[in-house]
Amino acid sequence: MLPGTTAGSPVPLLSILIPVYNVSEFLEPCLDSILAQIPDDRVEVRIVDDASNDGSRELLAKIAQNPGNRVSVHFRDTNGGIGVARNDLLTHAKGKYFWFIDPDDILLPDGLNSMIEVLETHSPDMLIFDYQKKGRLVPGFLGSEERLIDDRDALVRGIFASRMLHAWLRITHRRLWEQGLSFPAIRTFEDVATTPILALRANNFYYRPLPVIEYRFRRGSLLESVRGGRFDKKKHDDFLVALSSLKSEIENHLPDIGNKTRFVVAHFITREFTKICHRVMRSSFKRPDLRPIRFHMRHYRTELERLTLVPFRVMPGLYWKHGMLVQSFLVRYYEIWTRGAGKL
Repeated sequence: MLPGTTAGSPVPLLSILIPVYNVSEFLEPCLDSILAQIPDDRVEVRIVDDASNDGSRELLAKIAQNPGNRVSVHFRDTNGGIGVARNDLLTHAKGKYFWFIDPDDILLPDGLNSMIEVLETHSPDMLIFDYQKKGRLVPGFLGSEERLIDDRDALVRGIFASRMLHAWLRITHRRLWEQGLSFPAIRTFEDVATTPILALRANNFYYRPLPVIEYRFRRGSLLESVRGGRFDKKKHDDFLVALSSLKSEIENHLPDIGNKTRFVVAHFITREFTKICHRVMRSSFKRPDLRPIRFHMRHYRTELERLTLVPFRVMPGLYWKHGMLVQSFLVRYYEIWTRGAGKL
């Protein structure tokens, strides 16, 4: 019997899990797009409201009163953040597969049916797809399409190469969440912490290059906030927490990691290092004293280098071999700039 079920109760194929916090303007279209596609009791919808105060809570209370919509709503008394809300959803979910969907997005027509078809036909540990943003197709993965693949190295490489670690871009078998995996108590990058571990635990995967989610821009959303060009110590520290176990997980689950995958993962982290350095310099551009700038840059260089698979001093040469000349010069510049103990 699967965790989260009771004896004699049917086990849904798929649990759609939606964390909600102050999204009343977007919530109804999101839920309508999902509920219109639910075929039968193979799919359940679980929602956790993280103490909303904008009317989302009242809207969800009305939805929960309708016994025919296959929706279960759970209300938190205090706001804990998206990671906490998603962990609550994991405890309530009964399905064989889990799919987190953000409440400000839309499930595109026939998307659910297409995902169910793959799950029932191929039973992958992880199902990955594409999304749509402002009418533009955005690939959710870089790798082989439309076939079940049992290559963990290729899965990790394709996820990091696409830089698409969003929880809502994949459906995962509940087995991958067992053994204590949960979202960390951080406000941003919580899916950066879980997606690589899920990939490292997966025995196989399936990539369907089909836009299933329509991403809708919401001012103030977490995804948009982390894309700003300014230095934000709290968010950059969250990134360090999110990747804190990546290296050890790779050593445990992918000890024979290929050179291409090693480079792709290292590039993902090295690029974040150069972005942070750039943001530190921009935020301190008008300061005559450069010591605080160099201190922050050295700090993140030290912390990120503990998490990466390739030292930053080696990356310029690898970038040069891959024809990434601008990145080679950029990393070399920041690598030289951040040498030293990093004390104020």
